[in-house]
Amino acid sequence: MRRVVQFSSDNVGRHSLRAIIGRPDLQLVGLHAASPNKIRRDAAELCGLDEPTGVVATDDIDALIALKPDCVVYTAQGETRPMEAIEQMSEFLAAGVNVAATSMVWLVTPRQADDWLRLPLEQACEAGDASLYVNGIDPGYSGDTEVHSALSLVTRARSITVQRSSTMPTTTTTSSQADQWVSV
Repeated sequence: MRRVVQFSSDNVGRHSLRAIIGRPDLQLVGLHAASPNKIRRDAAELCGLDEPTGVVATDDIDALIALKPDCVVYTAQGETRPMEAIEQMSEFLAAGVNVAATSMVWLVTPRQADDWLRLPLEQACEAGDASLYVNGIDPGYSGDTEVHSALSLVTRARSITVQRSSTMPTTTTTSSQADQWVSV
């Protein structure tokens, strides 16, 4: 059983929270929320589940670290506030807590990330003997690069649909032209 803290209960965090609660091999032990209207609310309520978990949201990172989780699932928006996100993730890492993140997409390929971003996190990992894994869910990857990568595998595309979901209203962009040829 892995002890997990979910960091954020917004769009991506809400889905992650539901998955963590539903998995028998994971135990949700903490939840971070930045919005005052979410603090002290049960995790189930924040992700649309009926049965309370007994885990209530807090904005106290030290209290979450004190829970001694094995991992933090960091889904808070980091690209618009990178210094704050680096600081938050570093606190967990330096305390020996592994971090799996969907934000800070620049860290999907960490060796190519700029020093200002990579070095503080590397130092925190070393200090706490912890790991950081960023898989990215950023629209810049899924909406741009992923489409081109997928199209490089085909000789002909009839339609391309990219759907982006974020804290803003969902938007769908569709390009459809019959017998549109894709050169490889």
